[in-house]
Amino acid sequence: MVYMLAERLEIIFIYGFENRSALITAAGFNVRHPEKSISHTYVGKLVTFEETGCCDSQLINVINSFQQLFNSNGDINSEPVIQKSYDFIIIGAGSAGSVVANRLSENQEWSILLLEAGRNENFFTDVPLMAAFQSATSYNWGYKSEKSNTSCLSLKNRRCNVPRGKALGGTSVINLLIYNRGNKLDYDEWKSYGNTGWGYEDILSYFIKSENCSSNVEVDGKFHGRGGYLSVQYPPFHTPMPNKFIKAGVSLGFRHADPNGRFHMGFSKVQATMQNGRRQSTAKAFITPVKNRRNLDILTETQVTKILVDPREKRAYAVEFIKNRNKYRARADKEIILSAGAINSPQLLMLSGIGPREELERFNIPVMQNLKVGHNLQDHFSYVHSFLVNESITVSDLRVQNPIHVIDYVFNGRGPMTIPGGAEALAFIKTKRSVNKDDDHPDIEFVLGAGGFNNDFYGSLRNLFGVSNNLFYDIYGPVLFTPAFSISTILLKPRSKGRVTLKSSNPLHAPAIHLNYFVDEFDVQVMVEGLKMAKQLGESKSFQRYNSRMYHIPLSACKHLTRETDEHYACLIRNLATTLGHQVGTCKMGPANDSEAVVDPQLRVYGIKGLRVVDVCGIFKQKILIYAQQDYMGGELNHHCASLNDCRQFGYVCRENSCQCDQWYIPDKEKRKCVGGVDQKCLYDEHCIDGAYCMNQSICKCKISSSQPLDHGLVCAGIINNESNYLF
Repeated sequence: MVYMLAERLEIIFIYGFENRSALITAAGFNVRHPEKSISHTYVGKLVTFEETGCCDSQLINVINSFQQLFNSNGDINSEPVIQKSYDFIIIGAGSAGSVVANRLSENQEWSILLLEAGRNENFFTDVPLMAAFQSATSYNWGYKSEKSNTSCLSLKNRRCNVPRGKALGGTSVINLLIYNRGNKLDYDEWKSYGNTGWGYEDILSYFIKSENCSSNVEVDGKFHGRGGYLSVQYPPFHTPMPNKFIKAGVSLGFRHADPNGRFHMGFSKVQATMQNGRRQSTAKAFITPVKNRRNLDILTETQVTKILVDPREKRAYAVEFIKNRNKYRARADKEIILSAGAINSPQLLMLSGIGPREELERFNIPVMQNLKVGHNLQDHFSYVHSFLVNESITVSDLRVQNPIHVIDYVFNGRGPMTIPGGAEALAFIKTKRSVNKDDDHPDIEFVLGAGGFNNDFYGSLRNLFGVSNNLFYDIYGPVLFTPAFSISTILLKPRSKGRVTLKSSNPLHAPAIHLNYFVDEFDVQVMVEGLKMAKQLGESKSFQRYNSRMYHIPLSACKHLTRETDEHYACLIRNLATTLGHQVGTCKMGPANDSEAVVDPQLRVYGIKGLRVVDVCGIFKQKILIYAQQDYMGGELNHHCASLNDCRQFGYVCRENSCQCDQWYIPDKEKRKCVGGVDQKCLYDEHCIDGAYCMNQSICKCKISSSQPLDHGLVCAGIINNESNYLF
């Protein structure tokens, strides 16, 4: 995909600095910039291309020079003077860690150290269409699963790729930019298992608070925010395909819906985390605006090796880390917050003595706390169908590299390079295998791709999914230059679970990742139904203007089976289905009576004081979610807060470093939330006292018109059967 920037070192592009005086001459390797001058000499490798097999050494030098000029995060200070102690130390600057650093540093009396193993973003990570390409760079940890007999059977070495972001911004730097909060029923299910504060209506205000939804997005306004840190937009460019896709869904009886609104099931265009046609990672959204806060130190390219725990007090008190080959130690006076993701967080906990006893003793690691760390690994499985068409209305590597598209993107933030990871539309549907009783609880997602897998000329998709060159040309050689689009079928609620374990006690070694895809046969059955529905969509009347037809993959491992039978689809799934990089669950959240829980509903590690795990590894059950949740560490009661912004939007205030009920709000009967009296702000009825309702999703009013508010509006009293009654 890097060839969209220069066609074999022979094209000259003028890039969009303010005075447009930066000239890139690809053939001559000279780079002129208003403030900088860089020769073709190697200037520090920000991206590792050598393993991709897609680029020659001269082009690599040009790309590295580009990256020195375009630092998309600005000059974030990654070389502060390291203090001996901080109030809070945050490990990992990904989708959760970036938010936590922003919120905690609002309190100028607190000192915060943010540690990130990766580096700053650059010009290329900004380009939405290049999302798949980033998996072949050093912005990806490059993890691979252990071999399995149930999945990834035809991929390289029978192992699945496990992409995880290694950058300021974490996986939000390499993902598909799709903004999808998840299904409200999944959140309510978490809450029903005893995870207080995690129901949909409990966390909706956080989504609204963090979002800055563009006016160009067709949404249900009651469920979206304006003015938050995170920009959400429709991509400025699309092919004719998303409109055809939505039309096909409606013709089959599905609704055209906002997936982040009132109804989750249905068909829609992609809502993307981008601004002016460029990726907006959580680092750009939450770190860049506050990077100059004096109480926030940020260290990039810093590998944390251990969390130190006092064995007597069972308190986490410091972290050890490596920076520039030097080893450091920093103390945390209040808390250590681990936000390293579903793979790295459990690894670091186990290296620090927190995990399954048998696993720790296997590597002679002293046991600080025996917990089910690393268990319960879950993921979204995906299989890609390509559909061939007769017209050149789709996107391919060869088409996108046109200099006109490159210039349009750099100067204007427009054109096909703004398509987020190639994804143009989404659908959430239920198959006949669904065990979800609710009508709005899907088990399959479809993602419409602007191009087909057969158009992967330069290997970015192959690198992402672990497909060898030989396999690619065996499968797609006959249709390599045929226009195509794709529909990815994604299993939303897998039953199969994996595990993360250690390979050694060396923190610089990768952990062992046992994905266990399709260990449960039911997962295969649901995927088969999804593939059949994807074929029905792609070949529907809406697409027949382009003579759309599914390309039948001639995979040798499945050639003995009759094409388009359930057995044939199942064979393709076990051989070619792979991950979307949505791993969760390895530090399971649960109440105290859950023997498998690692953290409580306030994300505190059981048995260890001063330590929280704030990221997706705490999700105990895979939910229908694409984009990483933004505000894991909002205002739980008795949780640390820096300002009102850290607490619930309605009814809470930050007082004495914890979120408490504001004036004229009181705890409800279960003492799980604060409810407002008459004339107090609300979104839903449950935000109001008993006997009151939320009028126009605005303020609380007594339900009975004759009722009178008493006790400063905290009680609704009315006349019923000529008797005074207090409704509380």
